[in-house]
Amino acid sequence: MRRNSLAVIWLCGFLATVAVYEVGPDRFVAQLSYALSHLGDTLDALASQLIYGAFDLMRALALGLFGVFVVLCAVANRRGIRSIRTLVVVGFLFLALIGAFGFGDDVSISRHWLGAFVLAGVGALVMTRRLSRPAALVTPGTGWMPRQQP
Repeated sequence: MRRNSLAVIWLCGFLATVAVYEVGPDRFVAQLSYALSHLGDTLDALASQLIYGAFDLMRALALGLFGVFVVLCAVANRRGIRSIRTLVVVGFLFLALIGAFGFGDDVSISRHWLGAFVLAGVGALVMTRRLSRPAALVTPGTGWMPRQQP
């Protein structure tokens, strides 16, 4: 047997000894059964906190990605790449998805934040790809690359 495995066994035994001493040897079984019976409630509360935290993170990321998309559209427009219509369409869809126009109830609005996150992310990636093309290949005002002559 490897030394690491033996060390882990000894460490767990030592921690169990400390736990029994702290609780008291006569009350250890009662405390252990109490902790196991309330384990479901504890895990439920932990899962609830993680879900709400993930939802807040997704909303923050959606808003941040939309901000990046708006800035990329402005930069693309300054470079002569058509992006105003894309900004208007994606902006309208984003605002509709997050419920800015008053459609739906709280439950349906919360379901649409994932769609808003995906929409803003795809929009930002597409605009980044359009901006990463070499400037010489982009025809000003058209936003597309001309065919190369053979």
